[in-house]
Amino acid sequence: MEQTFTVGNTPSVAITQLRGNLVIRPWRERQISVVTEGTIARLYQEGETVFVMGGESDVTVWIPNTRPGLRAIVTNVSVNDVEGRAYIEGAGNVELANVRGGVELVRVEGNLSARDLPSVTERRGIGGNAGIENVSGVELSAIGGNASFKRVEIVTTGAVGGNVEAEAVGARLHCAAIGGNCSIEQSAQAEIAVNNVGGNLQMSGVASMRFCNVGGNLQLDGVLPVGSTVRALVGGNAIVTLPERANLRIQAIVGGRASGEALGTVKGGNFLNVTYGDGAAQLKLTVGGSLRLLGNAIPSSSGLNAFFENFGLEDFGFTSGMGDLGREMAQFGREMGKMGRDIFSSVMGSRFTPFTEHMQEERQPRGKSSDPASRAKRRETILRMVAEGRITPEEANQLLEAIDE
Repeated sequence: MEQTFTVGNTPSVAITQLRGNLVIRPWRERQISVVTEGTIARLYQEGETVFVMGGESDVTVWIPNTRPGLRAIVTNVSVNDVEGRAYIEGAGNVELANVRGGVELVRVEGNLSARDLPSVTERRGIGGNAGIENVSGVELSAIGGNASFKRVEIVTTGAVGGNVEAEAVGARLHCAAIGGNCSIEQSAQAEIAVNNVGGNLQMSGVASMRFCNVGGNLQLDGVLPVGSTVRALVGGNAIVTLPERANLRIQAIVGGRASGEALGTVKGGNFLNVTYGDGAAQLKLTVGGSLRLLGNAIPSSSGLNAFFENFGLEDFGFTSGMGDLGREMAQFGREMGKMGRDIFSSVMGSRFTPFTEHMQEERQPRGKSSDPASRAKRRETILRMVAEGRITPEEANQLLEAIDE
């Protein structure tokens, strides 16, 4: 059975209570076409929205995705209560809930909202924001706006142009680059791997984090597990809240002042070496601004300025003399603050236009039809980010694949 509905400039489709698999694909027609082998309980149109409610077989839906003039016409998609899997390509805003077979997405031009799913994977980028809640496995290639993750088990994302908020991550959060701020809470059992943050980084209740470049300020409140090593290069200030029974060694290069309950205040331009307990975990910081150690923990040993004798600056990703620390770290912060614009222009600049309820005017064509010179410039930007150490070669490959698709 096939039924077709003519729509205008703001089409949408809502699908609920489907007992089969769902496939949604784009085409250039100004129509929504629903194809199914079985019967649909209710299939009707209200305004520009087509409703597909109740079905016992697989369903294929063709949705408008075209640019007849200056305005883009894409279709918003809402999917709720599907027994099988869902594949969705070329949609505008996408809302997902209770898809028990998992979801695969290709090119979301608007915002993504997903909850109560076993998994969601996405290729070729999300033009707007992404909000993910109560999903076991999340794999997203690139996000133009902000990203929110709540009660998720494993999250892997490429570049995020805006802010990232994560809460209750169960096992792992890996994010290549964040243009704005990043906040991670209540993820004590998770492995956190955030390579670059253009703004501020705030972590509370986090047990493990790999090396991270932070353009703004760092706020760390957590217990590092025995044997772990955390390294951070911070352009602004850093605040570390220590547990009452801290068991770690803090080694820091501080361009401003270092202070703490048991340290007093130390003038800027110092190397700090402080051990709490047996020093079973390692925290290595390079801080362009000031460093504050909060909490009532008393260090078992501490040293200032002699730190340089045992630890080279290269251990912290810093190669110049202390006199240049403040200036170089300030420049680092400014460069990291521009990373979000680099991410968006490199990955999404010619494929996505800012998506709103009424649609924005199209500035450039999408995909391989875009100007080769523009694609070459975006590739050059990505390679420069690798050379500067802002993203890894593996992450660069993902971004290069995204702009070439």
